[in-house]
Amino acid sequence: MKHILQSLVCALIGIAEIGASKQAFAQARKAPKWSIIKIVGDLYRSKNNFHASVFLVSPNGVIATDPIITAAAKLLKAKIKNV
Repeated sequence: MKHILQSLVCALIGIAEIGASKQAFAQARKAPKWSIIKIVGDLYRSKNNFHASVFLVSPNGVIATDPIITAAAKLLKAKIKNV
């Protein structure tokens, strides 16, 4: 009986964790979280939720890696102007 109760408690905890993970993922998808940090010199890392890319500011313009989707590219372009 003790083992059945322990198994049931573990299963309920697992279900609660899955629900919390799904909720956190859904929340992250709704509101993109952006950050830009300076790595060194004029090299920066931008992060959009779970995707990171880098860009380099040069006298001739900016060289940026793939920001993965069009919406992220447009937002990254606007944020690069602030750097």
